[in-house]
Amino acid sequence: MDVDDVVARLYDIYRIERLAISYAIAMDGRDLPAVVDLFVPDVRVPGSDGGVVAIGRTALAQRLSADMATSRLSVMSVSNHLITFDAEEGGDPDRARGVVYCRCLAEFGGSMVEQMIRYDDRYARLEDDWRFISRRHRLWWGVEMVERPLDQPPADWPARPVGVGTLPAELSTWSAFWASQREGHQPR
Repeated sequence: MDVDDVVARLYDIYRIERLAISYAIAMDGRDLPAVVDLFVPDVRVPGSDGGVVAIGRTALAQRLSADMATSRLSVMSVSNHLITFDAEEGGDPDRARGVVYCRCLAEFGGSMVEQMIRYDDRYARLEDDWRFISRRHRLWWGVEMVERPLDQPPADWPARPVGVGTLPAELSTWSAFWASQREGHQPR
């Protein structure tokens, strides 16, 4: 590889890593349009058995809206990310795959749960940017936390470092998502 190729490959790695981080931030903010935009337009939406049940971003939005509604809030922290480009194995230069580790703290039905997740991803370059072709959520474990961080008085940061903070309620996307759930709106 010459220097220009190395720089281009490093930029691709940066964009794909940013894709995984953007997914976590958008999911935590319940920013459904932003999450859906991270996928290719003809994304295949898997059912619970892993088979494809629908195709396209509208179907993905419906699936993700239902998934998001099962947990009042989440905080995802992306860590290990290994990217392999199909071109390294003689394949398409606009395709790659990745393994991403993620620690997630989420509230399910009043319980705080800590999960260790592995995402098995497929990526495609579209118009000089990368998108998910698919993202498979695989669980190492989930454990209910003994302490319930949301069952505390407000922290009133910076006056007190302990207590409930103002996030995610301050995020306009999070508030709008939950308002639409109360009103029964379905994503488009």
